[in-house]
Formats: sequence, C-alpha cells, structure tokens
Amino acid sequence: MRNLIHEIHRRSLWQVLGIYLAVSWVVLQVIDVLGNNVGLPEWVGPTAFALLLVGLPIVIGTAFLQEGMTTRQPSPSASADTGEERPSPPSDIERRHRLFTWRNAVIGGVGAFALLGIATAAWLFMRTAGIGPAGTLVAAGLLDERDPILIAQMEAGSGDAALARTATEALRTDLAESPVVTLLSSDDVADALRRMRRDPDTELDLALAREVAAREGIKAVISGEVNVAGAGYVLTAQIISAADGSVLASRRESARDESEVVDAIDRLSRGVRERLGESLRSVQSGPPLARLTTASLEALEKYQEGNAALGRGDQERGMELLYEAVAIDTAFAAAWRRIATDLGNPGSIGDSRAEAIEAATKGWVYRDRLTEYEKVRAEAVYHSAVTGDYRRELAVYERGVERFPESGPLHNNLSVQYLDLEEFAKAEAVITGYHPGRDEFFLNINLIRSLAAQGRFDETEERAGSVSAGLSALEVYRFLPYAGRLRAARDWEGLEALADSTGSSGVIARLRGRVAETQADAAVDLAELERAGRPAEYLIQVLERAFTELDVRGRSDTAVELVDRALERHPLDALHPFNRPYAGLAEFYARVGRLEDARRYLVSYEAEVVDSLGVVWNRDWHRARSELALAEGRFDDAIAEQRLSEARPCRNRCPQLGRVYDLSGVPDSAIAVLGRYVDAPRASGFGEDARFMAWALERLGQLTEEQGRLQAAAEYYARFVDLWSGADEDLQPRVRAAQARLERILTEIG
Repeated sequence: MRNLIHEIHRRSLWQVLGIYLAVSWVVLQVIDVLGNNVGLPEWVGPTAFALLLVGLPIVIGTAFLQEGMTTRQPSPSASADTGEERPSPPSDIERRHRLFTWRNAVIGGVGAFALLGIATAAWLFMRTAGIGPAGTLVAAGLLDERDPILIAQMEAGSGDAALARTATEALRTDLAESPVVTLLSSDDVADALRRMRRDPDTELDLALAREVAAREGIKAVISGEVNVAGAGYVLTAQIISAADGSVLASRRESARDESEVVDAIDRLSRGVRERLGESLRSVQSGPPLARLTTASLEALEKYQEGNAALGRGDQERGMELLYEAVAIDTAFAAAWRRIATDLGNPGSIGDSRAEAIEAATKGWVYRDRLTEYEKVRAEAVYHSAVTGDYRRELAVYERGVERFPESGPLHNNLSVQYLDLEEFAKAEAVITGYHPGRDEFFLNINLIRSLAAQGRFDETEERAGSVSAGLSALEVYRFLPYAGRLRAARDWEGLEALADSTGSSGVIARLRGRVAETQADAAVDLAELERAGRPAEYLIQVLERAFTELDVRGRSDTAVELVDRALERHPLDALHPFNRPYAGLAEFYARVGRLEDARRYLVSYEAEVVDSLGVVWNRDWHRARSELALAEGRFDDAIAEQRLSEARPCRNRCPQLGRVYDLSGVPDSAIAVLGRYVDAPRASGFGEDARFMAWALERLGQLTEEQGRLQAAAEYYARFVDLWSGADEDLQPRVRAAQARLERILTEIG
C-alpha cells in the first residue's frame, strides 16, 4: 500500500483519473463475471457503481489537493516575544490536505467494498438458509423443488382487462423457464375444471385458482394485478399459499408507458423466480422475455387473445388473431409454432398444408426466440410438417419428456409416436408414468388404444369407467373401450350397434360391405368442401372414394371417372404445389394402369415438394413409388418401398404390404402379413378396416386353400362371409363364391 500511495503521489491529476477509471472498470468486470458464473443479488452491481461514482470526486479532490500541497511550502513565522521562528497555524488548505490523503482514500474505498462484500455474503447466506426477506420459499421449506404451481388470471385493478390477460400469459411464459417449480399447464387446468364439473374455459381468478390448487394438492398460487398510473402501469405479483391464502412473497414493478410493459413483466417474473428459489445465476443468465416472445405489446396481446379463442374452439378467430400477431412481429416464433400446430395435422395434405409448412419453418428458423419448452415443440412440428423425419421427431419428444417431466402435451405426443410405431407397451409406460391418477382426456384415449392393441380389454373398460362423467360422455371416448373387444370377438352386429349410438356408423357400414348407403353422405361432404373453397381436400376425398371403388367394389372404371372428373373441376395448377395431392394421384393412376400419368405426378411431387423441402420420409410418397414399381414389374423395389411407407418393420397394420407381397408372387409372406393384420387387436383404425378387412379375409381364404391348408381356409372364408353377410347386392357374388368354397372345404375335411 505504501508503494501504491507513493506512486499515486508522483502522478499528475490526469494520470490519477485514468488509473481510477481503469480500476473501476476492472471492479465492474469482476462483479459482472461473478454475477454470470456464481450469481449475485441484483442490487450489487448498482451499489458498486454508486460507490465508484461517490469515490470519483474524492479521488479528483485528493489528487488536486495533494498536487497543490507538493508545490506550496509553508512559511515559518517569528515569535513576537522571543523573535524565534515557529510554525504557522494550519490553514484551511492544510487541514483539507490532512483529510484528503491517498491513504485515507484507499482505505475508504477498500473499506466500502469490503462492507459491500460482507453485506452480499450475509444476504446470500440468508437466502440459502431461508431466513428473513432474502430467504427463498424452497430454502424456507414452504415449497419443494419441482413442486407444481398454478398461475391465476391477473386482475385489472384500474387497468385494462386485455392487458391483464396478456401480462398473465407473458408471466406464464417466463416462469415456465424456471427449473425450480413446475407450472400447471392449461391442459391440466382444463382437466381439473372438468373434474370439478366446471366449464374448462372458465377464467381462473384467484378464488377459483385456490380451489383448483386445493383439489390438485398444489401448495402455492401466483396472482397479480395491473394498474394504470398516469401514462404508465404498475404491475404486482404475489405468491399465495393455497391452503390459507397468506402472502408468501410479493413483487412490484412499474412501466412508464406501453413500450416498457414487456420489460416490466420480465423484471416481475425474475423477481418471483428468485423468491421461489431459483439460483441467481439461472435467473440472471436467462434471455429477456422480449426475446423469448416479442418486444411488441400489441403482438403479445394478439397472441394471447388468439390462444384464448382457440381454447374456446373458435378456430377462425383464433387463427386470424395469430396471423395479426406475426404481421406485427414477423419473427414471433411462438405464434408461428402455434399456427402450425392449429392448422390441424401439419403433416397431412390439404388446403392448409402450405400454410402449415410456412408456419412450422418460421417457428424453426426463429427458435432462438422460444423458451426451451417451446423449442422442443417447434422442432417436433417442423419435422412433422416439413421434413417428415419421424425418427428425429420421436427423439425430440423423448428428450422433451425427460427435460420436462410434468408436461402433459409432450407425454401425449410421445405416446402417439409410439402408437404409430406400434410400440404399445412403450406408449402405455409413457402415459402411466405421467401422474397415473390424472384424467387427461387425450392421454386416456391413447392409453385405451395401447391397452386394446395388447388385447387387454378389461383394463380398457375399467379405465373408461374410472374417468369422470364429464369426460366419458364424449362419444369418441365411449366408443373406443368397447369397440376393441367387439372387433376382437368379431361381433360385427354389436360393433355396428355401438357405432350407431355414437354417430360413427358410416365407416362400419363400409366395413360390412354396405358402400351404397354411404354414398349420399360422401356427396354431401364433397359439396360442403366445394362451398367452403377447399379444393385440395375435395380432391383427397374423391381419391378416398376412388380407392374404395377399387379395393372394396373392384370398379376401376368408376374410380377413374371419379378422379378424372374431379381434376377437371379443380385443376392442380390452381393449387399451391404443397397442397397438390401428387402422391395420392401417382398411387391411384399406377393402380389403374395409367403409368405415364403416375410417373408424371410422381416426378412433379419429388421436384416441387420432396426436393424443395428436403423431405426425408412421407408415407404417401413411398406408397406411390411402391405402386409404380409393382406396375412396372420391379417387385423387390415395390416391397422395399411399401415397407418404407410403414416407417417400421411391418407388425399388425400393414394390409397394403400383404397385397404387394401377394401381387409380387410371395404368398407365404402375404399370408403372414395379412394374417397378423386381420387378427391384431385394437380399438381404432376402422377406416383402414373398411377398405381392406373384407379383401384380406377373402384373399387369405384363397391363398391358404391354394396351399392345401383347408382348415385355415375354411376359417377365413367363414369370417369373410360373416362380415359381408349383408353387403350390397353387387358384392354378393363374392360372398356366394366364398360360401360355396367354404361348403366344399367342409365337405372335404368332414
């Protein structure tokens, strides 16, 4: 220190000022590094900056006085009595010189920062120990890590109700980033309200939120208020005990005008996260809310209102508001992701597919502006809608469930992936591992599907019976548990009666060979699509009818007439390339022998869609390639492409692969695949059954008879005759032929 003081004495005023500024910069950098790597209270940086500002005039004054005193020598004065010289009394400058010394300045600065360090250490100790106002709720034992927390709708005290709803959504978005607690999702809240016999769209005010929290075993609720203060706003948030309503912690922030509201919500949320128990480093290093969502309050309001409209089932208004949000902020990734998801199935072909691809792509491009949770969903939607890479989509959901174990939507989507891959035990494990007692509707639907596919029908009905009346009243939910048992028992009359009671009779009628009675409904559906201006979906529906004519009725001329007439009515050139059903048309024309048309549509699809988007996999694409290869006599290629279309080794639901094996001259494989298909238990997939079940049973009878396996042939013929006993008259010749063969076989085997 002596050397430092000596060196300072030797420096000029400007040199001292430069040294002080350099030291100040180093101090602030050290505090910044500690804040980023360790985490410091938010007041440490401003306090250190204030101390350095206070020290600046002291250093300047000390340098000025010390430099002046070194050039001024005190003059001795003579004593009046003795005439001897004696020192003059100290002047004001000399007294200031004794106070403003470099020693005092250095000791004062070091002491001030030492006190700041002691105060910081004490604050951090109290925070981690749960003592006083610095203590976190987790450290105090009031909450446990990863405890679920419910956010109530913020109140509009003297403010704008729309702004209060927007602030609630923004607060939810930022709090979702906290690793300390788990926010109860909107789906979970809706399910809880259903169990309470309440409308799932009911606004969750504080009283209702506390009631939901008490029923769900949630310890705390976060509520808040938005108030107008002149041209600005005051926002408050409170963490409230669900048990007794006591305020566990509170936070208040202000915004001078609307442009500062998002930043104020960001500060409010970070303060709440600190009090909950999240590490300071985690809170301070996270991206600001404006980057996670949007810096535009107007866009944020549109997004929140759009989400609310979609939640109410108002698809048209919800999408309109979401598009208004992205028009205001074109990089609003969360809004793009929601648009892609709510356009229906973004991986399907239809009039909205081009829009879904655009939205999913932009959500992916701007993913740095998403929370970690939203990034998972955006990546999955991107692979579903754009690349078709189901392996990467599956991996994304697996990582997401591991990272966010409390997310119902991620568990639901992962279970759907496993169901599509026919990994039924894995689907069941995903669902039952997520709050086994909770009655989420879609998770229960998927659980019933997985149990039924494993032949565990008692458990499917038991599961349905355990669900509240509000859920089980939904027709599709009532249909699934019992349909699986009836299908496995081949009780077609019972299945048809069940379908009649739930409004699902059309597909069962086609399954039983009564195609004519569904034609009127199909014509009505096509007329509605035409009135709605949805030509791509019109063409898809026509293709489905044409394939029914081919596979069920064997009428290729009628099928070709249907498709040709539809293309005249709605030329493909009028559609966006992504919305054109190229692959379906290529498959169809290959089936009916018009190979040039099939090749033309397939080439267009690969050039305009596959290459343009970088498509990795698409079921319809591989099926079209398989049918073209089959028509050209390339049987190995046909089998390989058909297997690719299933996205997995064929297990239980691959009737088209059985057909390709059959036409490729591989009867043993055809029998194996079709046998698994007709015997596989499940509670869904009746649309596929309507197209292939009767043909598969009939063909299995013929193939096994040709091999001399008469007992098996008799069983398949009997099942076919039973299924189509009341089929349309034009199908009855096939039924009578099968009945005759059955009778001959029974006579032969005695």
